[in-house]
Amino acid sequence: MLLRKTILKYMLGIVSFMGLVLLNAAYADQKTTITNAELAYRDTVDVIPSGYKDPIFKMLSDYPVTYPGNPSKEEYPWLYINVDFDKGAEAGWTPQWKTYVESIVQYVQSHVKANSGDFEITGDWYTFPWLAVDPYAGREFTHGARYSFPVGLNHFVPDAPKNKMVSVWASTYVNVYGGYALGKMWSKKGTLNYQPDTNDQQLAGLPWPNGTVMAKVNFIGNLEDKYLPKLNHLHNPPHWNLNIHKEAPGAPSKSDNRSIQPVYPLGLDISVRDDRSPTGWVFLTLKYDETKHTTERVQNLWDVFSLTGFIYGNDPFTYPSVPEEVSSPLHQSFLTALSYKWHTGCNGRLENMIGTAKQSCIGCHQTASFVKTSPAQRGYNLMYQGICAPGAFDPANSFYFDNTRYPEPYRGPLAVPGQKPISLDYVVVLYDAIFAYSKYSVVP
Repeated sequence: MLLRKTILKYMLGIVSFMGLVLLNAAYADQKTTITNAELAYRDTVDVIPSGYKDPIFKMLSDYPVTYPGNPSKEEYPWLYINVDFDKGAEAGWTPQWKTYVESIVQYVQSHVKANSGDFEITGDWYTFPWLAVDPYAGREFTHGARYSFPVGLNHFVPDAPKNKMVSVWASTYVNVYGGYALGKMWSKKGTLNYQPDTNDQQLAGLPWPNGTVMAKVNFIGNLEDKYLPKLNHLHNPPHWNLNIHKEAPGAPSKSDNRSIQPVYPLGLDISVRDDRSPTGWVFLTLKYDETKHTTERVQNLWDVFSLTGFIYGNDPFTYPSVPEEVSSPLHQSFLTALSYKWHTGCNGRLENMIGTAKQSCIGCHQTASFVKTSPAQRGYNLMYQGICAPGAFDPANSFYFDNTRYPEPYRGPLAVPGQKPISLDYVVVLYDAIFAYSKYSVVP
């Protein structure tokens, strides 16, 4: 009897071992047969449930191969409006600045439509590659949103527990000029291209062409129903359905498991390449405006959004970039009453609704870069100890609140000592694509 049991355990061990070998062989075979192109240009990381009949995201990656021509005055009127980037907000909201901003918002909202819980993209707009491979952060299948980062619930509900987190998901689209740059940067095989004669230190397609426009919709997920009535200045928010993590960030186990859940599209960030700006960029941010939500169901999402402001520079001659006693008034940020109602960035600079009062849109984005480690890492940190801290002048603030312009490098401390960062010209989401490429790409 003992001998029979021993033989049985031995045979089961062989079967188990052979099963493991076969499984690994199958996985290895899959790894060698899948191509970088298939990984780079996947629609989603999800498996779409059988019988699902609601919106399904399709990646837009047929990037233009020829330059679209100079932006026309008819379609890109803001580039032809005579605004004063030198005086900026010092001269106030002039009719020129008002028309400038309104034409950008109208352009985006006419091409990236958000009706009845879904996007409708018209014209030549595109999405980034390599953002549907990471099992945890990759694009979900309903609206192409990807997990960005966690935010403390008390950012929206002041009296919420400090350790309670919600998730931020984002859908990002770029227009034809951004698509042209992506097409030069990424080959059809899904590999990264560099400019010739730069020793692989400058990406092909950069700087982003004049007229590039990017639109990013920020969704808040894992927000429990009991907290909805307590949202600060965000009462009665519209909701869409996305396939997001079942568990909120900060849960004991970090699980990839997802399910269809309500999320709240609360912010729209727009970045525009305008060569007249000292940084080459203008960033606008809009937010859900509870005073505009007067009907039970929102058909057009943009009807309940309002501008919080725009920014085109970091005001490097204003505190805390310089000591307070020699500080000049801010003039590179324009804020609306809605921004002051919500919050402002450092010392009155513009920050979007999921940023903090210690940052600025331009300050965060100018650090966009990577170093060629395996996998790639950020060249510079998005935050640092003592950022915008009250009190004595901190020289580190003069790096973060500076104005750099591609290919000039950001002057802050290196995130990886000894590694020279490669600039991404203010586009942080491009780092996420490069990180995924460096981590998940296969050897041909």
